[in-house]
Amino acid sequence: DGAGVALGTMHAIMKELQREQWLLPAKKEGRRFGIVKGLLELFVRGYALKLRPACFLGRYRHKAQAPQEMLGGFAKRLAGLEGHWAVTGGMAARELTHYLEPDTAVLFVDDQARAILEKEPMLRDEAGGNVTLMRLFGEAAVAGKPKGAWPLATPLLIYAELLETGEAREVETARMIYDRFIEPKIKHG
Repeated sequence: DGAGVALGTMHAIMKELQREQWLLPAKKEGRRFGIVKGLLELFVRGYALKLRPACFLGRYRHKAQAPQEMLGGFAKRLAGLEGHWAVTGGMAARELTHYLEPDTAVLFVDDQARAILEKEPMLRDEAGGNVTLMRLFGEAAVAGKPKGAWPLATPLLIYAELLETGEAREVETARMIYDRFIEPKIKHG
């Protein structure tokens, strides 16, 4: 329900995960993940092929050129709406690693946050926009209470978004995020 997926679809996904041994039986009728790194690769592929296109709302050219300035304005406009929006991709990676200096911003937004951002000085520009808006598909996409100037998506979504760009610096930063935030959780459950 929270994922917006029909029960039949969810059942088919669970069967596929079991067939491919990504999801294995566990004690007391539970389930446990099988080959986690393989499952992670499957998620990243699924993000690029299915989730990202389904969540894509549009690309815009904002009056402000610097992503830091844009996001500062967004944060002021969206104050009090934690859980309704989150930064992903390069700017989120910048917050986590202090390594990347992107020239664009990618945000997950729900309908309420999107309506507020329509007041921003930005126009649709699919070819050269510096802001990408993506539909926030659930609270699970947000990494909890903001520790910095704006809320961030989960490290897994940031990682997948960086790999989606395919550029060397983003891929290198994705590796840092994997090493610092994802792999430790895999090892320690």
